[in-house]
Amino acid sequence: LRIRQFLQDIIRTQKAVVAQVPPGLSFLRDELAEIVARLLIIVSHNRSVFGEYYQDIVATEIARRKSTLGSSETEADSMDA
Repeated sequence: LRIRQFLQDIIRTQKAVVAQVPPGLSFLRDELAEIVARLLIIVSHNRSVFGEYYQDIVATEIARRKSTLGSSETEADSMDA
């Protein structure tokens, strides 16, 4: 769990700060550095190639949820009246 959270944080920030290895994982520091380096290459490639598609998917989903939320609020307002 700590390793997964560590890797997710690095992916989110896109910075390979292996000096800040979580407590208790320092014995894996070299291995984590190697994994992080490889993972960031893959993540960077995926973002550059597929980022536009992901952005469209996320934007569509956000719009859908906003419209669903908006219609729920409208229904609740009409019930109060």
